[in-house]
Amino acid sequence: MYISPTAISIIVVLIGVVVSFLGYKRGSIKDIKQDSKNSAVLSTKLDFITQGVNNIQLDIKSQNLNVMNISERVTRIEESSKSAHHRIDIIEHKKEGA
Repeated sequence: MYISPTAISIIVVLIGVVVSFLGYKRGSIKDIKQDSKNSAVLSTKLDFITQGVNNIQLDIKSQNLNVMNISERVTRIEESSKSAHHRIDIIEHKKEGA
């Protein structure tokens, strides 16, 4: 049986195309798997960052409450101090008059 050089060339080209296609397909599957892994890692990191930001926001709210409480206490102390100075001034004025 005689096979012409043209037929051999066509068979070799077809085999080359099939091998190339299978290689492409295999690489494509690896790329998809790698992209999936990267996506999962990024998603996990993003979740951790979101959790950290939420914790920071809670800490800031807590600090704001502490500052507000301290501010109220300082205001009360200032009022008390003002009243005490007023009473001291009255006592000093009485001593000077006596």
